[in-house]
Amino acid sequence: MKIKAVLFDVDGTLISLDYIIEGINKTAEKLGLKKLTKKEIYSNIVGYHLEDKLKKIYPELTPEKIKEFRKTYHEIYKEINVKPFPNALKTIKEIKKMKIKIGIVTTKSKTTAKEALEEIKVNYGVLITNDDVNKIKPSPEPIIKACEQLKVKPSETIMVGDHNFDMQSAKKAGAIAIAIDSGAKTEQELLKEKPNYLIHDLIEVIKIIKKINNEKIKKQDNEKTEEQELEETYDIINIPKDRVAVLIGKKGEIKKKIQKETSTKIEINSDGEVIIKRKITTENPLKQLKARDIIKAIARGFSPEKAFLLLKQENYLEVINLSEYVSDKSLKRIRSRIIGKEGKSRKIISKLTKTEIVIYGKTVSIIGKIQNIQITKKSIMKIIEGAPHSAVFRYLERNKTTII
Repeated sequence: MKIKAVLFDVDGTLISLDYIIEGINKTAEKLGLKKLTKKEIYSNIVGYHLEDKLKKIYPELTPEKIKEFRKTYHEIYKEINVKPFPNALKTIKEIKKMKIKIGIVTTKSKTTAKEALEEIKVNYGVLITNDDVNKIKPSPEPIIKACEQLKVKPSETIMVGDHNFDMQSAKKAGAIAIAIDSGAKTEQELLKEKPNYLIHDLIEVIKIIKKINNEKIKKQDNEKTEEQELEETYDIINIPKDRVAVLIGKKGEIKKKIQKETSTKIEINSDGEVIIKRKITTENPLKQLKARDIIKAIARGFSPEKAFLLLKQENYLEVINLSEYVSDKSLKRIRSRIIGKEGKSRKIISKLTKTEIVIYGKTVSIIGKIQNIQITKKSIMKIIEGAPHSAVFRYLERNKTTII
């Protein structure tokens, strides 16, 4: 089986969702409506028909006002200077050099999609939008239609997207699903859909295609060392300066252990920039991705011992940014409520959900199994929203049978 086509989502995959957030909120402001948080936009707008969700978000809007919102949004969006993600255009160019067809599958309207793609100068063979299908993603219809127009089979096609709906659509159609964590969904949320691959940079698609097509990856030098191979792809994470020493460890022992356990190479500078070098062609890519989570966990206040719990395949990291939910003025009070007197609240939630919880700066971070993390997060959100601790603990007691 050879890959003959690659389909890309647009928002969150080729371009940042920051442009969507800017466009939606400028529109809301112009029409005298409340602005939406990043979470609200990610949860209620990204991946859906705009009109359908506007009815729920702004129930006061009449059909005429909804049309006005969409028209205004399109006008504002055209004025925003949209730029592609790093390596987006390079990846598409390299794929075309391989004589592989390019398609775009998006839930955007035809007009908005064309405007965005023209601005970032994407060269594609087919464009499927919400105007071209009866059912949008997660239905397989958009992908099947794109394959028909490109004259390829879904089994010969890769779908690259940042949303659960992209993965569901690809799998239902019989295409290969590649998830990228650059958009609305976290790595953990995407992994729940069991994509064929999970990546952090679009350029990694090239290696995956070559691997699938059983092509040998050309090397500049036959004597290339393992370290040089690792330099072919990398992640960059910025961590607080006061966590640099913790990440390195005494005589570099923590850094060395992460490298050994995840088959990566790590560079750390005093400013807090961490570079993780890894191979795409490894037999166990998820193992390498754990390095990123371990480093993020240490950066968010976990001890190395707790962070290494992430080496277990069933454990994941969730980071809640309190700034998305409360003002800076309320931050100290909310932190205190989550922690509780002498740490009691945090300890009880941690014990009942079998998770590890750390409050550091403006974040609350959780390590545990996916299902347990979800219950922990809901408990913390209840506290943020003002629920009394007794109500939160009752919620945990009611859900203790679902803890694994």
